[in-house]
Formats: sequence, C-alpha cells, structure tokens
Amino acid sequence: MVGDRRSLPLFPLNLVLFPESQLTLHIFEERYKTMVRQCWKDETEFGVNLYENNYLHPVGCTARIEGILRSYPDGSFDILIVGTARYRLVDYMTTSTGYFQGEVDRFGDTQAEVPDALVSKALALYNRIVEMAYPGKEELRLARESRDISLFSYAIAEKAGIELQDRQRLLEQTSELERLTEVVAHMERVMPLLQDFERVKRIISNDGYMPRR
Repeated sequence: MVGDRRSLPLFPLNLVLFPESQLTLHIFEERYKTMVRQCWKDETEFGVNLYENNYLHPVGCTARIEGILRSYPDGSFDILIVGTARYRLVDYMTTSTGYFQGEVDRFGDTQAEVPDALVSKALALYNRIVEMAYPGKEELRLARESRDISLFSYAIAEKAGIELQDRQRLLEQTSELERLTEVVAHMERVMPLLQDFERVKRIISNDGYMPRR
C-alpha cells in the first residue's frame, strides 16, 4: 500500500476519520452534494481531511459510502460512511464544481506487533470507561475478537474522550504499539476524573433533600 498514489475528491471537515470508523454526515453544500452523488453513482471513495483554523491537514482517510440514510425537502441528505485507508496529500486543486480533487499516497503501518498485555490493559480500561460514561450502551464495549488487533487504538479513540489534535496525531502514526501506548496513557489520566464524577453523582442522588416548592 505504501506509495500507492491515486486521485480522489476531498471532503475537508472538522473531524478525524479513522480506518473502520463509521460516521453519519449531513450533506448540504451544492459542491459536496455533487461530489457525493458522483461517488455514490460510481461506487468510488472520497477523502476526509481534518480542516481547522484555515489549515488542511495533509494526512487523511478514505471514506466509502455505505448508504444514503435520509433525504430532506431542501435537497440535503444524510449518508453513512466508513473509513478505509490512510493517505498523505501530495497536491490538490479545486474542480469546476467547487470541491477539491487531490493526489494522495496511501500508507499503512511500518510496525504492527503489540504485546498481549498492552491489548488486555487497553480493553479493560476502555470497557470500564464505557461502563461509566455510556451506561446501558453495551454495544460500545470491545472484545479482542471484535476488531482487527492492529486497529484497536482507533476503535478505542472513537469513544475515549480524545481531543481532535490528538486524534489527528494517532491517524498519522505508523505504529500500533505507539498509538495504543498513547491511548492507554490517556485513559489512565481520564479514569480518575470519571471516578470523581461518579462519586459526585452518588452524593447528589443520595442527599435526602426534598425538592423545594
């Protein structure tokens, strides 16, 4: 996959798309309605790059359209996309219809082996965070068999409260060991905050006071 150059339309957004992540997008600008309809018709992908503070980050992720979920009277519509592969933007231009067309090089990891102990620790921390932050959302839990082990860091980053810039850095890294190590360190920092929040919730719910009239 390294050095696999291709041309594809680009969709700059204020978000980071990871491989295998699923997102719903609301398409309302005419240029992107044109772009998405063409990709849907041709069964081709488009690229998603983080765009913030007038800067287009060069590392992005290709997106495959899984379906058009809903159409609205104003002509806008919702689509479901899934991330497929990472790439580095080599160059881009504006098309006649107003969206960007880019030349990109796809790339993968150069180091993927991760110790079992680190995977187990990451899963335990993540599932505990899901239990505290998303009560009743059992479908968010992860098991070792549920994902490609080389992409666990991305699956965890979706729901672990990681900041946008840190998500972009994870997308750019080429070692799952480094990514998962960073994600575990983040969860270890977040866990005490969630535990304090749980403690405060228990105190509030058990304070014994009646509502004021």
